[in-house]
Amino acid sequence: MRIENALVEETFCFNDSSGYIIVSYSVPGENNTSFIEYIRLNFSRNTVIINSFGQNVCPCCLQKGMWVNVIFSSRMTLSRSVHGEYTRSHQTSSLRLNIS
Repeated sequence: MRIENALVEETFCFNDSSGYIIVSYSVPGENNTSFIEYIRLNFSRNTVIINSFGQNVCPCCLQKGMWVNVIFSSRMTLSRSVHGEYTRSHQTSSLRLNIS
């Protein structure tokens, strides 16, 4: 799956090679409307993260407010928090950053 021009809303880095980001993106609706959706994208040491110049970027360098294009697996995981809430997330294979 692919999302163009997503806004990084939250980042969390467990260590130098794994963590997640939450991004928001616009989805077109009916009658010229659009909706904002959010998705959590997990990353690991196998995730490729590059900037707009094609250079590798450290996963923990991702910051709130960055604009990103993402490519990720359609396979979704379901996690349960300590509060009993369920979270859906995707494992990312590639993130391309367009830093503005």
